Amino acid sequence: MLQRLHQYYMTRLQEDMNVESSIITEAVAEDMLNGRTIEAKALLNNPPPPLRSQARVFLFDKSGILIAASDSAFARVLGQSLTEPGLQLALAGRVARGSEVSPTTQIPVVYVAQPVIGRGQVVGVVHLSYSLADIHQAEFVLRMIIIGAILMVAVVASLFGWQLMHSITEPLARLSVAAADIASGQFHQRASENVPAEIFPLSKSFNRMAQALQRSEQIRQMTFANIAHDVRTPLGSIQAAAEALSAGAVEQPELRERLLNGLVEQTHYLGRLTNDLLRLAAYEGGGLVLHRTRVNIRMLICQAVRGVEARAQMQAITMTTNLPASLPPIWADADRVLEIMFNLLDNALAYTPYSGQIRVWAESDSLGGLVRIHVWDTGAGVPAEILPHIFERYWRGDYRRANATVNMGLGLSIVREIVKAHEGAIAVANYSEGADFYFDMPIYLAQDDVQAVKGQL
Repeated sequence: MLQRLHQYYMTRLQEDMNVESSIITEAVAEDMLNGRTIEAKALLNNPPPPLRSQARVFLFDKSGILIAASDSAFARVLGQSLTEPGLQLALAGRVARGSEVSPTTQIPVVYVAQPVIGRGQVVGVVHLSYSLADIHQAEFVLRMIIIGAILMVAVVASLFGWQLMHSITEPLARLSVAAADIASGQFHQRASENVPAEIFPLSKSFNRMAQALQRSEQIRQMTFANIAHDVRTPLGSIQAAAEALSAGAVEQPELRERLLNGLVEQTHYLGRLTNDLLRLAAYEGGGLVLHRTRVNIRMLICQAVRGVEARAQMQAITMTTNLPASLPPIWADADRVLEIMFNLLDNALAYTPYSGQIRVWAESDSLGGLVRIHVWDTGAGVPAEILPHIFERYWRGDYRRANATVNMGLGLSIVREIVKAHEGAIAVANYSEGADFYFDMPIYLAQDDVQAVKGQL
């Protein structure tokens, strides 16, 4: 900034001096040509105020001898030869201008040396100079003011920065302590949200993470409890049957057959439970591999319904379907979609009372590029407080009927993972009678086959 100010001021000063030197040259040309005495101190009556106070005019003859000076202090050197900057160049007929230290006064000056031309020849030189001492002093004062202002701003900024840093680091320190507590297993810890705006999103996200971890820990504990409960029950039955057979029941044909049938049933249950656990673990770990093709969803739904019709007839449950003939094909893994349908139908059969109804229908949304499949039953519905958890792992399925078969609640979790793998969504809605489980599958497009081939390559 100081450099720009200096350059601007010097440029304006040089322009003023050029104009003034030209005026003086014209005023003295005739007198110098005729050898008349010139009062140089009267030559600075017309300059602008900046020049009037600090400027100095020397008149030199064509030999470089000082013949007049506007400053009376130089009266003693009149008639002598001086070495002012630019003098020799002006005596050679050229205008000289610049800034340097004057050899006569040892003061930095800005000068203009302009030749006086008379009858086509140089008859003298007008040397106009301006002392830069005051300018340098003013620049020094301005520099000190700016440095002082910078130091003051630096002090204020440092105090403000320290306060801001303290207001940020203190909540971060508390957040670090809370993170360490969570790392040690204390998932109930929460970060304070009464923090500066810069930290608030972090605290909010941290608390959401802590809440999710706490929920995951609760699910984990519930999982182990449920696994222990559901494994202990068949194991207890197997142990009782084995002890009874060992104690002599093997000699009683009817009792032996009943005990052996029970053993087979319980081992089958344990096998199904193990398979469900392994399948869910594989799906959630990214082990679900889809083999997607163009699938006739109408035929697939009919195949699934036929697969459970016998069970429905045993419970006097009426099963109906409403599938439009114009239902478009979907882009999906047919085996996995069948798994979804069988899980939802098994769930509906488990919670539909004797002589109830199960209705399956589908609808397409061409704009959304989806086919939505519904499985509705006339059971007791799903309580509102349970709806958010219905697809969570190990959430027990005995919430709708007191006499429902005890299970691990893995079926709906498996269904959710399969639907997610197809980039679809699954949900449940309660009606005045029963519950409606529905899920979406993407409609088949011609480019899907091309993308599948590219993926294989």
